Amino acid sequence: MKILGICLLLVAASSLRGSPQPFLLEPAESRPKEIGGLEFSIVTQSVFLPDGRDSVVQLRITNRGTAPLLFPTFDSFSITLTGPDHKPVPLGGNRDATTITPNILLQPGKSFCWPLSVRLKSSAKPGSLELDFKDPTGSQSLSTLKPGSYTLQCELFPTHYDFAGKGGLPAPLWSAKGSTEPVSITLDAPEPAR
Repeated sequence: MKILGICLLLVAASSLRGSPQPFLLEPAESRPKEIGGLEFSIVTQSVFLPDGRDSVVQLRITNRGTAPLLFPTFDSFSITLTGPDHKPVPLGGNRDATTITPNILLQPGKSFCWPLSVRLKSSAKPGSLELDFKDPTGSQSLSTLKPGSYTLQCELFPTHYDFAGKGGLPAPLWSAKGSTEPVSITLDAPEPAR
């Protein structure tokens, strides 16, 4: 029985050799940038893999002012991507249905991270990947990209939706314009199995 236990341990140990590391997240964050009283940065992972999981991408918002502010999450920002050639990558998009998303009430000194759904997939086109981006409003874009180094940032702009017309607001609505600092990411494609 003792010998059988030792053999099982040796077989288990040998099967671990050469196996891939467990899934790891290495964080990446853009430098914070203040726009209209709120500070913005993108918090994400440094490497995106086409492994069937959503990648971690969040817009971090901090109130650096002395009074409360409302940040409207509905149609007030968009994702932009710059490729290895330093040129903007077109992110085609559509919206089949619209969901009005909430305003975030930020007290002075408080922060909130707004999650974004981003998934990297293998493409039917050889040597390419597909980046599928969705936001809670119902917007979606799907872009075919080559593996490599990219930068990701958010363009921020006032919402077109009339939240004030729907009743009193507990604080002023953020209405500035600008973009976050870029954050570097890698879109990685695993080598084909042999």
